[in-house]
Amino acid sequence: MLSIMRKHAQSWIIKVALFAIAIVFIFWGVGSFRSDRSSRLAKVNGKVISVQEFQEAYRQAGDRFKDLYGQPMDEKTYYSKEFKQKVLEGLIEKQLVQESARGMGFSVTEEDLSRAIQQMPYFQENGRFSPIKYKRVLQMNRMTPEAFEAEQTATLLQQRVSTFLKGFVKTDTDEVRQFFSFLNDEMNAYFFMFSKDEYKSQMVITPEQIKTYFSQNQNRFRTPVQVRAAYWIAGPKDFENQVTISEKEIQAFYQQNEKRFVDTKTNQPLPLEKVKEAIRTQLAADKARELAAQKAETVYDQILTKGSLKVFEREFKVPIRETDWMTAGERRSGLEGVSEFSQKVFSMKKGELTPILDLGPEWGFAILQVTERKESQAMTLEQAESRVREELVEEKATTRALSEAEAFLSELRKKKDVLQVARDKNRKADETGFFSRIKNRPPWADTAEGQEILFSIGPSSPVPEKLLTLGKDNIIIVFKESRPAALEEFQKDQEKVAQALQQQKQAVLFQEWSRYLRKKAKVSINQDLL
Repeated sequence: MLSIMRKHAQSWIIKVALFAIAIVFIFWGVGSFRSDRSSRLAKVNGKVISVQEFQEAYRQAGDRFKDLYGQPMDEKTYYSKEFKQKVLEGLIEKQLVQESARGMGFSVTEEDLSRAIQQMPYFQENGRFSPIKYKRVLQMNRMTPEAFEAEQTATLLQQRVSTFLKGFVKTDTDEVRQFFSFLNDEMNAYFFMFSKDEYKSQMVITPEQIKTYFSQNQNRFRTPVQVRAAYWIAGPKDFENQVTISEKEIQAFYQQNEKRFVDTKTNQPLPLEKVKEAIRTQLAADKARELAAQKAETVYDQILTKGSLKVFEREFKVPIRETDWMTAGERRSGLEGVSEFSQKVFSMKKGELTPILDLGPEWGFAILQVTERKESQAMTLEQAESRVREELVEEKATTRALSEAEAFLSELRKKKDVLQVARDKNRKADETGFFSRIKNRPPWADTAEGQEILFSIGPSSPVPEKLLTLGKDNIIIVFKESRPAALEEFQKDQEKVAQALQQQKQAVLFQEWSRYLRKKAKVSINQDLL
């Protein structure tokens, strides 16, 4: 096991991360299992994976990436054949795991499913399961209860298989000690940054270059989309005067959440009298929010019957609000600056209504309808000139930075002294300071590529095979020195390390088992539909 980890030292953390992401991905589901013959994308041991099921999984994979990393996946990756194939393989694996789990005698009862869902924090209000919130969260994620519950059943089956497989994983003290060293042995390295920003001021851009670049890339220079929207909103503050909190409710909340009210000095529960007002405030906020959600449900049904917020306003005498023109990419304040609001409004067609949007505790719940929309238009050269100039400067500076970095790396590969090469090239040799695989890594090494390069160097191979590219900047990393992990740290953390190693081995075992299922399965794929 450890020899395999050393061989692939740069990627074991990523493999575990991907395994965790896979669990989350399965948890959020992939829609209905029903399919027509005309939309069969794949067959797995005779069972169909439909185009609709794949498309839902594909969309949700993009959503999950955005949730995890705070930004959308780049379009080139998202629309690539390789990424689509990975999504499909995930669906195939899920279906095989379910099939095998049932064949091994595992099952999920209705009581199991109900208990699991009710314990999920996503669907709880005031520490209790809320059917209204359950419906609302699923609606926001564009899922039906039937689809979600089918996927949750699949997740519970997978968890039971995973628990079963854990029994086959064992570790010993020597292995744990080696794993600790693998994680905690430290290294110090030189690094050299070749940033495009160094070269921007040196770039000379002529009018002719601007014209040529614009002509070759004209489709990329377009005006931003603009929209105006009408919206109805129910904020929790609008319902505060309708809320009353009884002493009985405060007592019940305290008893159900006693562990949340602990004195940090004595580690004992605080008396009710000391936390009563805090509980009252929280319960009042929760109730006001729940009333706002209920009102939103009622109003949404009314709006749907009219098909228009303005018609709803006129007939029900309920005021709605309207935005000014909003421009894509423009920073805005207030409600229009809330990401859920702005992202939704720019994704909609004119006249389209949203489902109920949960905009958080401050804003509450909103229903949107785009009333006007100006689509993107091609720019003239005059309109685009400043952007073209900026892009040309970026492009030329990036090319120059890469060229300089490659020349520097070439010199290092000739076995020359790193500090001498730095002096010859008038470059400062910065140092990372000592770091390990789990502590004090340089911030630029937190990417998959960064870790791969960083942990590929050592005393016998101090110079990496390639540059580390971050955006349009380039970094060269060169090994300087290393030192072993402290034995006393191992003695202190031995139990945690053993648990971590156990989890790694379990993940590898599950991965190998999945590969075995895939290898023996009868799978056919309609690549034309992918």
